[in-house]
Amino acid sequence: MSKLNCAFLLTIIFFPTEQTRAESKKTHMAHSHHSEHNGAVIMLGDDHFEFVRESKSMVHVFASDKFREPVMAGEFSLEFSLLSNAGSPNEQKKTLSYNAYKEKPYAIMLQIPANSSEKDVIEFKAPRLQLPKKGYISSNKPQRISLEKIPKAQQGKHKH
Repeated sequence: MSKLNCAFLLTIIFFPTEQTRAESKKTHMAHSHHSEHNGAVIMLGDDHFEFVRESKSMVHVFASDKFREPVMAGEFSLEFSLLSNAGSPNEQKKTLSYNAYKEKPYAIMLQIPANSSEKDVIEFKAPRLQLPKKGYISSNKPQRISLEKIPKAQQGKHKH
């Protein structure tokens, strides 16, 4: 093999082409916490839930697996509550209603009461109804996120 052929072979192995760079951007690593919808990402077991604030009274929640592939909302037993005065003796808990999107079945829309405060906290549980494969971790442990920590949707960047 000539020196020129060896150099060309090394270039292919060590320097990615435009095509391999584009393909690698599509690949998601397990437990990547990147924000696909410009929101706040929280994990429950191996699953990810991304929260985006559409308005004062609406929060979008997007479900994905450990590889950040979308997961149908119907695969979870979803429970959402709004906590006022969270952590204090005066804590009040109110169940939140939600609707699924027909066009995007991995997304739901939470209805937030109009009189809520930015200090109020969403508490949620989302265990899987059925595990996709052996070794997959699902959790029934509640997670919390305050409304003030949920990013507002950015016009043109939010993909719901």
